[in-house]
Amino acid sequence: MAQNTHYIDWLDRSRQLLQAQKHLTTNRLLKESTRNFDDIHVPLGLIERKERPKVKEEPSPEQGSQLYQTEYTETKRFEHEAFLAEVVGKRAGGKHIAIIGEPGAGKTTILTKIGAWLIQQAEQQPPAPLVVAWISLADVGDRRLQAYLRDEWLPKVCEDNFDAAWEDWKGLRQQGRVWLLLDGLDEMSGDALTAIHRDLGQAWAQNLRVVMTCRINQWEASAGGNILIDSFDVYRTLDYSYRTSQGEDQVKDFICKWFADNEKVATQIRTELDAPGKERIKDLVKNPLRLTLLCASWEKDNQALPETQADLYWGFVNYLYNWKAAEFSDEVKLRQELDLALGELAKAGLNRQPINDGAVRRFRFTVSEISKLWTDRSDTLLPAAKNLGWLNVVGEEAGEAVYAFYHPTFQEYFVACSI
Repeated sequence: MAQNTHYIDWLDRSRQLLQAQKHLTTNRLLKESTRNFDDIHVPLGLIERKERPKVKEEPSPEQGSQLYQTEYTETKRFEHEAFLAEVVGKRAGGKHIAIIGEPGAGKTTILTKIGAWLIQQAEQQPPAPLVVAWISLADVGDRRLQAYLRDEWLPKVCEDNFDAAWEDWKGLRQQGRVWLLLDGLDEMSGDALTAIHRDLGQAWAQNLRVVMTCRINQWEASAGGNILIDSFDVYRTLDYSYRTSQGEDQVKDFICKWFADNEKVATQIRTELDAPGKERIKDLVKNPLRLTLLCASWEKDNQALPETQADLYWGFVNYLYNWKAAEFSDEVKLRQELDLALGELAKAGLNRQPINDGAVRRFRFTVSEISKLWTDRSDTLLPAAKNLGWLNVVGEEAGEAVYAFYHPTFQEYFVACSI
C-alpha cells in the first residue's frame, strides 16, 4: 500500500535501490561464486575520533597497517551492532556521521549495512515513511548535490509525477525522515570537501541525516584542517583482529566462512599466517578487501601465501585470468594487450587535470573516453575487461555507459604495473 498521497512507497523503493547497489558492489568479486555475501560477512568495529592526528615514528614493514592508525583521542570503540544502535539509531539531529578508513577497509560495506538496518527499523514503526537514499559521490561529479538528487536520483524512484514526488521528499526531509548515504567522498570531482561543506550547509539540506564514507588520506589531507570536522562526527573502521584477550579472531572467522565446506583448507591458511616470516602478509590481510582477495585466489590455485601486497594483487589478477582463460581464443596475447590498455586507462584517469571550475573525475570513464584511448581495439578490449570484472558499469552519462575499475586500488595497481 502506498505510504503517502503521491503513491510512492518510499521505504520499498529505498530497499530496492539499496539492494541493487549492494548487488553491484559485492557481485564483482562473487559473481561466479556460490557464496552469498551475507554468509561470509564478518562485522567490523569502529572507533570514534576526536582530534587531528599527531606525527609519529614510522612502523616497521611487518606492521605497515599502523600507518593508517594515526594517533587520535580514542573516545569510544563500537562493535557493529552497538554502532548501529548507539550512534546511527540515536542520531536525532546535529552532526552527521563520517566513516573513514584505508582503501578496502569495508567502508562501503558498513554503509550498506547501515542502510539495511535503517530500513529494517522503519518497517517496525509503520506507517511513517522513510527515505534512505544511496548516492555514489563519484556519480555526482561536479554537480550540486541537490540537483543530482532531483535530476538523477528521483527518476530512479518514480517514473512520473516528479514535481509532486519532490515536494513530498522535501516534506519528509523537513520531518527528519530522509537519510543520505554518501559513498566515496574521495572519488568526487574537484575539491570534494568544499563541495560537500557548501551543499550540506544550505537551507535545503536542513534536517537531513547524512552518513558519508571517505578514504582516510583524503579526509586528513587538508593542511589547514578539514572544514567538515565541525559538522561530522568521525569514526574510523577497525581492521579485522587476530586472537585477542577475549578469544576473538575475525580473520579466522572470515576464512572459515569462506571455506565453510573445506575446514582443512581454512585451518591451513590460518596456520600459515602465524608461521615465522609471514608477518607482513599477516598484517596486510587484516584489511577486508585484501583478505577476500587472498581467499578467492587461494581457492582457485591452492597457492602459498604471497609475500607482499603486490604479490597478493598479482595473485588475484592471475586467478581471474585463469578463471576466464577458456573464454579467450588467444589468452596470452590478449592478456598482455589488456594489461597494457588497463594501465593506460588507469593512468589517464589519475593524471587528469582540473578544468576551469576545478572539477576532475579520476575514477569514472565513459564509453567514448575508453574508445578514444583504446582506438580500434576498443571493441575487443572493453568486452574482455567487462568479462573479467576489471571494468564495471556504474552509471550513465549523456546516454552512454560509465565504467569504473573493480576497486580504486586496482586502478592504482594497473598504473604501478604500467610504469
